[in-house]
Amino acid sequence: MSPAEALRTRLRAVAEHPTAMRGLVAARMAVPPAPDADAALAACHERIRATGAALLGRAQREGAVPGDLEIADLLTLVNAIAWVSEQAPCDEYLLDRLLALVRGMEPSPQEEKT
Repeated sequence: MSPAEALRTRLRAVAEHPTAMRGLVAARMAVPPAPDADAALAACHERIRATGAALLGRAQREGAVPGDLEIADLLTLVNAIAWVSEQAPCDEYLLDRLLALVRGMEPSPQEEKT
């Protein structure tokens, strides 16, 4: 898998998880945990951030994404997209369409089916 595809796959997984949890994780993951936060939550947040940062770095080195993009900004955006798509459960392709905007306007799975 190319670095850009690995990053896209990871971002979709990050977006799908909070949606499945009905917004709980999206709300908690949008902001880093406070120093006195639950250790398990802090560790989870750090793993998500570190994995995303590594994938983002690979994609940046390949020139697939802007070099000045930061993982915190990208995760904030993906969590916002997850929250928005959760608000419209009848639109099964909303998450994919919004993530396609982040990924550079590539076709969504809905378009690929038509």
